[in-house]
Amino acid sequence: MNLRDGVAKAIYVKNIVTWGVVALGCILAMGVFVKSFLEDMAAGKEIFIPGVLVLVIAVLGLLVASITRVVKYVNKIR
Repeated sequence: MNLRDGVAKAIYVKNIVTWGVVALGCILAMGVFVKSFLEDMAAGKEIFIPGVLVLVIAVLGLLVASITRVVKYVNKIR
């Protein structure tokens, strides 16, 4: 293993950690969305469904993208 391979693997590990943190943030955001949605439904509050759907779809899209990036860099390390 030469220096170039070592630097490349270090960058891949950094990218895995970065995208992993983004994925965990998305999972946390989805939990907050669901908790708030259920609390508002139980309290009988009026909910703007299109706004909630846009937020959920955006977070799900980011979650899928971050998971695919993690898989990509894990495969590159191998």
